Amino acid sequence: MGEVSASHRVLAIIVQTTTIELFSSYGIAAAPIRAAIQRTPSIDEYAAIIPFRSSTLNGTLSILTEVRTLTRMRQELDNSKALADWTRELTNQLMGRVKNRLARYNVAVEVGLPSSANRSLLAQYSSGKETNIEYQFRTLGGWILVVLSGDFQEPLLTFAGGDGALENGKMVLF
Repeated sequence: MGEVSASHRVLAIIVQTTTIELFSSYGIAAAPIRAAIQRTPSIDEYAAIIPFRSSTLNGTLSILTEVRTLTRMRQELDNSKALADWTRELTNQLMGRVKNRLARYNVAVEVGLPSSANRSLLAQYSSGKETNIEYQFRTLGGWILVVLSGDFQEPLLTFAGGDGALENGKMVLF
């Protein structure tokens, strides 16, 4: 893709900070890793993917992590169905946080439903896309991989406001 634009850097910061905030809200400290670490596929990992689109962004967001990280978040996850469901829920929550941040830049994002995935499915979604960005994080005894893939036109991300008074995960009562 060549030189990274300012808007793509803002998008990268949004994905990184929302990932850290999401996992922190469940008691998991996630630290970004600069260098890509190649991990071999394992039966002890779970992945989910969620599609999204807007006038300038069209792609997928996915999370890949291991059982250790998931069970540290919720100890009652004792079978593969519960682990897969929790991974889809985390992916949905992360996309919701990204969507809320992008709204501050007047980017309205439509989000699909999360689906369970594996490494080969994530690679299929990423192949042939203009943009494939991997965000790796280490946790205490584990790791998280977030992948943003898609065909992104150059969005003009100009901060439009929003005081952020309502934090992610808070309810608004009518």
